[in-house]
Amino acid sequence: MIGQNVFCDAIRATFEYDNGVLRWRVSPSRNVRGGSVAGAANGRGYIQVQWRGRLFVLHKLIYAYHYGWAPEVVDHIDGDTQNNRVENLRAATKAENQHNAKRRSDNGSGHKNVRKHGDKWQVVIHRAGQRYHIGTFADLNAAADAAAQARQNLHGEFARHA
Repeated sequence: MIGQNVFCDAIRATFEYDNGVLRWRVSPSRNVRGGSVAGAANGRGYIQVQWRGRLFVLHKLIYAYHYGWAPEVVDHIDGDTQNNRVENLRAATKAENQHNAKRRSDNGSGHKNVRKHGDKWQVVIHRAGQRYHIGTFADLNAAADAAAQARQNLHGEFARHA
């Protein structure tokens, strides 16, 4: 745990938190001034910071800055990868982070966990390596409602419905 404390102390010594962004306390290079916002967006929608010869995602640095430890996964509660305010960040497992994922763009039904099965709509949800068959429905709206209720029951605070 000593390593975590040293890491978090180094973050606090290097950066200053300012409502969802980190600012450099001192100039890290000739091209970057102290007080400027640290990081830039990567191709996946996250903000990355080059620090100590490595790339770090900003939300993980902000979490460690505030809470004194860096979990394996830091989840954006609202799903917005650009919203790095500390109130929008929480520690999560990989599975919990996936539960909070947005609906995939290739989703054919328009609802999470609902897919076409013959001429009906099937609801299937996964949790902790288990597959839960919620049911098969003739009506898409009934399937979507059942999926939302099952997600809430199985995923709790990490349930995302859209």
